[in-house]
Amino acid sequence: MKNLGAARALQLVKALILISLCALVSSCAINQSPPVEEKDLDLLERARIILSTQSVGDKKKLDEELTHVYRKLDNRLESNQFDKAIRPLGHYFRGSIGWRLQGANVEDGRPIDLALAKKNIRDFDVVADQEKESEESQSSLISDSLYFAGLISLNELKDESRALQYFGRCAELGHAGCANVVAIASEFGQYGQKINLEKAVRLHKKVVDTGTAFTCAGSYSASAIARIVFYQNVITPEGDDQYWLQTSHRLASEASKKTMTDAPCGMRGIEITTYLYQLSRGVPSAKLRDIPTRPDDSPRDVPNWALERLLLGKMSQANFDDTITAETRAVTRCVAWHSAAMFFALSGDENSKQKYRSLFFKEDDPFCVGLRPQFSKVDTLTPIAAR
Repeated sequence: MKNLGAARALQLVKALILISLCALVSSCAINQSPPVEEKDLDLLERARIILSTQSVGDKKKLDEELTHVYRKLDNRLESNQFDKAIRPLGHYFRGSIGWRLQGANVEDGRPIDLALAKKNIRDFDVVADQEKESEESQSSLISDSLYFAGLISLNELKDESRALQYFGRCAELGHAGCANVVAIASEFGQYGQKINLEKAVRLHKKVVDTGTAFTCAGSYSASAIARIVFYQNVITPEGDDQYWLQTSHRLASEASKKTMTDAPCGMRGIEITTYLYQLSRGVPSAKLRDIPTRPDDSPRDVPNWALERLLLGKMSQANFDDTITAETRAVTRCVAWHSAAMFFALSGDENSKQKYRSLFFKEDDPFCVGLRPQFSKVDTLTPIAAR
């Protein structure tokens, strides 16, 4: 969820740069004060462009450019050279680039720079503490800054209480990513919250109602409601778990057209979940993708590709185990182990079920821990052949 809303925030910032320039020009004409230095706006635009860079041909060169722009922003902010009207944008970009540099450090095996993490949060605090203006772009920039500050607090500073405060604030401002996080915390009882399924479903429904405005947030929340309905036996007036999975898949498809990407929002994961939930009832109508070639050009698809091959009986458990064990993301690993355990429970292979159950319980990511109670249902599933 880390990049949720980032592209949207950059679009808003571009508009704000233009708005700020127009406001400054008008102010200068009236007050006869010196205009904002053009190099400030050039620097902000340069920061916006480099942050929006998605494809990386030369990672070292990109990191060097990020560091260069960060230092220029840092110098102008610390020496108070930015005009007051655009200073918050300077803080936004310094915090955003600092956060990206932190990610580069982690990817390269270096430890988290706690001083940088705290400085990034202070930058986002400056933006978030601005008086909320009537313009939607200003309000959205504030909520996005709160969201990023929450992610840093949670993932880098390991301060769950502080993170939840940020997420709660931006959820109130209508930020779907934040509402999604608060809803999951209510579902699993995370970050000091008590389990409250009614609250979780209510918040997730609000996120679903945003459609694709926040790209994948609506799809993620629809899948989350399906999970709650299936495992917690919660009844929703809209429909059962299949209704919510169909909604999730529809929103993911719409996001695919909107972003012009092949499979955003974990669409293959939605299809696998739909298949397993239907399998628990009997013969599923959902079909798994039969793709023999490993999608190495899209690394995030590899775990689901391996899971589909396993469920179709076209990959050995040994190869599946090696593929998933090599995955660096704990959440991805535990979801794969969970799905494999559920499949073998329904297939009547108790030994395989127990193996993947054991692998699942070794994962200690908070989301994985939240899924553990689901095995009270998995453990009682009746094998298809015994019905």
